[in-house]
Amino acid sequence: MTEILEAPTVTESAAPADTPAPLSPAAAAVERCLNAYRTERDLQLANGKYDSACHNAARVAYRQAVPYAESLESIQALIACVAQGINFQIYERHESTQILYAAQVSLTANKPPKVEKTPKPQKPNPDES
Repeated sequence: MTEILEAPTVTESAAPADTPAPLSPAAAAVERCLNAYRTERDLQLANGKYDSACHNAARVAYRQAVPYAESLESIQALIACVAQGINFQIYERHESTQILYAAQVSLTANKPPKVEKTPKPQKPNPDES
């Protein structure tokens, strides 16, 4: 696997042209994971490791950079990282399925409780007097 992982690009910003657009939390998490992958892969290449060994070590670094599922925002970032990781063969199929299922459970657990509606007061029935 010799291709270089590329970060997602974010467009459309109201900032001046020379100011980089701020990344969404999910895009920032993906960028962090990709940077961890690239850094570890470059380190392994510099140490004379073969391409497959570099990729395996970089996969571990990518996985360690994935955010924890502790809030709705971090769960969305986790899902984005796993989805991007699937594209770059960071995860095996069964692993990605398990992680995405765990993210789905976390999303359900982090949903705000439903607000119960109070019943509307009924108008008195004129026939019941």
